[in-house]
Amino acid sequence: MTAAANFLSFDDIASLGDAAYLERLRTVVPVPSAEKIAELDIEIKAFEVKYGFDSTEMRARLNSRALEETSDVCDWLIALDLRTRLGSSTAR
Repeated sequence: MTAAANFLSFDDIASLGDAAYLERLRTVVPVPSAEKIAELDIEIKAFEVKYGFDSTEMRARLNSRALEETSDVCDWLIALDLRTRLGSSTAR
């Protein structure tokens, strides 16, 4: 199981020996397009420009309670999480 998330990676499934299942899964789970990843990068950059600090700083401010967890900040966090997940899924 991958350490970053609580799900099996394609390599984890392959190591279990069910190649047929792995092939079926590859056809069901779409690989994110470069376009979608680029859109997320733009969305994240827009938040960084709007707030005047980068995503790492946003997380630090959120953790120290210097930044309120508004719906806008939640959207930023969701975009970051999705970007991280999509980035790791392209390495299959």
